[in-house]
Amino acid sequence: MKMNLILIRECFDLTKPILDQIIHRFYENLFHDFPVSVNLLSPYDLTKQKNTLMNTMITIIDNLDKPKILTKFLIELENKVSKFGIEDFHYDWISQSFLKTFSQFLGRSWSNELNQEWVKVFQFISQIMKQGAAGIMIESENISTQTQQELNSSNVKIEMPYLTEEFKSGIKSAVKALVLKQIKVEVEKYLKEELNEIARMTPEELITMATHV
Repeated sequence: MKMNLILIRECFDLTKPILDQIIHRFYENLFHDFPVSVNLLSPYDLTKQKNTLMNTMITIIDNLDKPKILTKFLIELENKVSKFGIEDFHYDWISQSFLKTFSQFLGRSWSNELNQEWVKVFQFISQIMKQGAAGIMIESENISTQTQQELNSSNVKIEMPYLTEEFKSGIKSAVKALVLKQIKVEVEKYLKEELNEIARMTPEELITMATHV
């Protein structure tokens, strides 16, 4: 399974400043499109799960070129998440929800090529995790060896062009717009709270406050 690691990583790096928002939206999409998934996570601390998922995504992307390390990590991860009652088809839900989330945040910068590369990422993740047990580690090692050979091949390197400046600019603009939007929301929230506080003050308190400004 050949993956354009540069395209994937640069896309992911550019979204890191808003990764918490992406993870939050991912869960919104997952629960909206696949309502049954709510039952899988309802007994657990969702805030903690969001933080865990952020760290998991970072680890996965950082180790895409180290398939043996990544395979071991994913099998250990599967053992941990088995308490949620995860079944094979749930990985498809997760993949679809992530792809939808990326497309929502990246807008026009989310190309067919990017979509296909991230499909490969999630296919690799689900392929390993669906095996789900250390007892078949040998098979996973074979997958890792094959993937490493592909990553080391000259063909793969040729198929890994750097992102264009236009694409990077588009991603940065999208991230900047989201950050500014979040700042606006926080400022409006603060002003509303301040105005509500002033509205509750007596005339005497207002006069006292004015004299101390």
